[in-house]
Amino acid sequence: MRYTISLSVLIAFSLHPLCLGEESARIAEIPQAVRATVVENAKANHPDDYATQLFVVRRQTEAYRVLAGFSGAPGIPPKVFSRIRNRANESHPDDYSTQLFVIRRQISAYRALDKFSTPPQGVAGSDFFAIKAKAKADHPDDYSTQLFVIRRQISAYKRMHGE
Repeated sequence: MRYTISLSVLIAFSLHPLCLGEESARIAEIPQAVRATVVENAKANHPDDYATQLFVVRRQTEAYRVLAGFSGAPGIPPKVFSRIRNRANESHPDDYSTQLFVIRRQISAYRALDKFSTPPQGVAGSDFFAIKAKAKADHPDDYSTQLFVIRRQISAYKRMHGE
């Protein structure tokens, strides 16, 4: 005998506090509208694959919870963090796991850029600071792209100058 179960029943069951204990209690903490959007997106992106839908719902709700408690990062000025977070939210609305990934990647890149304050060996200071300034002007508030561009330009600079 084959049984079928709707996703809404599966999700409702999985979200019940008696079913998954602490995990479902955490999932239940998110606003109903957010939970509904997450479920709708999981259904739309993975029709007829209930295991993947459930996985996506769990991953997205956990990311939402992390984001809800994510108010800053050590070594990141509040205005910079706010711009990073807003940009991630605007670029990936309702995709909380991607937002979290982007925010973490941008924070890491910002920290790397902050430490990248002196010219590397074989690169003239004025050229190094010009490379950094151009990357910043071309990619404002996108620290991972700035870091990528700077590293690529430095590598090309060194090759062009015989290193």
